[in-house]
Amino acid sequence: MKTTEPSISKKPTALITGASSGIGYALAKRFAQEGYDLVIIARNEAALTALATECQTHTVSVLIIAKDLTQPAAVQEIYQSLEEKQITIDVLVNNAGMGVWGAFSETAIEEETQLVELQIMAVMRLTKVFLPSMIKRQTGKILNVGSVYSYTPVPYQSVYSASKAFLLFFSDAIRNELKEYGITVTVLCPGITTQTNFRTSLATKKEKSFLTMPAEQVAQIAYQGLLRKKAIVIPGLVNKLYVNLMRFLPRAILASGVHWIVSVFRGFKVPKKG
Repeated sequence: MKTTEPSISKKPTALITGASSGIGYALAKRFAQEGYDLVIIARNEAALTALATECQTHTVSVLIIAKDLTQPAAVQEIYQSLEEKQITIDVLVNNAGMGVWGAFSETAIEEETQLVELQIMAVMRLTKVFLPSMIKRQTGKILNVGSVYSYTPVPYQSVYSASKAFLLFFSDAIRNELKEYGITVTVLCPGITTQTNFRTSLATKKEKSFLTMPAEQVAQIAYQGLLRKKAIVIPGLVNKLYVNLMRFLPRAILASGVHWIVSVFRGFKVPKKG
């Protein structure tokens, strides 16, 4: 763990997971521009150090924590370290994620277990440990990074899409519980985002440019939505159209419809058996 300035500060502090690339990296820079101190978490310490250097230009404190959030003990270790440094979290950004592609009957359970630990269990643990302080102070913001896949089952990405659906429903539920305490919960549901590194590469062709959005643009839209206390933020017209279209598909054909759309527009190939 490294810090670029003394740990005690009067500035608000944002904790961002998965900050080494993509949306998390861009969000960290955005929060720094707005004067937030940062706690940035990822496995890649070198990438976090580079990010901290960029953020330092805005005269903010940056605490680097190189941790693997798929490890159950990681969150408690992070929490204890912040308590010792007397760092209070004002904004919690649950962004860390990974992808697993393939038929569920053939994918590795070890990878899927890691995905569940990262995109479900770590989110629950982080929210659980930082909520008491937010409730006591009657203020706080939570940004959970879901996906347009939060709304649909996606064949060959079954566990990934299910984990994103969890984030949407979990966020909806706790938002209702926490509104009396002045705590907001926002879900970001982006589509295809550039400059994002998943642990497992997806079997895609080159995706059509009109479907993609740079991580910096997604982060800007997410930040604005968070400040406006929006429940759900879906960046881009194409993504909004996709989500609304899925709402009208009969459930009996929803999964097959999604698979056709993903195959045509994202170039996913159905793995051949044998």
